[in-house]
Amino acid sequence: IPFSCCYFKKDGHTEWGRNEGEASTYNPAGEYGGSSLSLLRRMYYYAYLAGASWLSEEWGACNTFYDWQDFEITPYGQIKKDFLDFTHAHPELGELYTPIAIVLPASLKMLNINAIAHDTNYFRFYEELPYMDDHAAEWHIYEALRKIYFDPDPAHAGEDTEWRSLTNNPLGDLFDIVYEDTPGIGERYRYFVNLTGKDLPFSADRIIDGADMDRMQAELLILQDKLVPFTVSGKVHWLTDIADGGYVLTCINNKGVLRSVQNGERKDPAYGQDITVTLDCTVSDVDLLLADAKLHRDGNTLHFRLEAGEMMILRIR
Repeated sequence: IPFSCCYFKKDGHTEWGRNEGEASTYNPAGEYGGSSLSLLRRMYYYAYLAGASWLSEEWGACNTFYDWQDFEITPYGQIKKDFLDFTHAHPELGELYTPIAIVLPASLKMLNINAIAHDTNYFRFYEELPYMDDHAAEWHIYEALRKIYFDPDPAHAGEDTEWRSLTNNPLGDLFDIVYEDTPGIGERYRYFVNLTGKDLPFSADRIIDGADMDRMQAELLILQDKLVPFTVSGKVHWLTDIADGGYVLTCINNKGVLRSVQNGERKDPAYGQDITVTLDCTVSDVDLLLADAKLHRDGNTLHFRLEAGEMMILRIR
């Protein structure tokens, strides 16, 4: 707030040819412009753990270094360097574990992410554009996806607008989103959340009906405990990769990072989350790959507290 781009370079030159302070929707507003550096960091690790093999920045060259002569690194650049060091230290963390497919009708040609984030979209970008002739059916899809991807307590105000980009989920990130006519989904996925409004050609015990969203969410909460060898308690975003005969568990607290040009970046301690991971087997080895918090282990129970914007990446085997 206000909508802008961050800018660290000292000479006023950017790759977009705009000058710092220039009147523009994408106004370079100094080091406190744009999204938070916390969000930048979380996006890097989330993308990597979700299977991205490369990333391309739209607005990074003018922020990685203060200048292009001595190449003094900026806080933005340091986040990038630390991330690259992590990928070099852990070049293969397995494959994202998504045993459940959320199945969309083929008539929904484009999934409107801003519509999924309805009433949280601070800038109101492209939220009201319908893509299906049946508008009610399309809005039902968005509401069902909110049940999966959004914390049911959306009480955010003021500068805390970034949480809609990466969200603390009521469920783990065990889902892919596919279309009903995607080839081979019957072999690739174990279970299906049916948002097509019609029958799917799979056995009934593999299908979760998305017509009743509360029941759908309840069934998924029970199902996910059967699909991973641990449970995660606490309002947090978590995802799982399968690697080296074990699992990599990533937990991210996406709430409570405040960012404004006037006040810079702050973390609201009210959004800290106490997390408990309960392992199915007490003899599991647990290695810390990235830890923003101190890990406490008591038998098969792991405890840690993630403050706003913090992460924990564990290897469990």
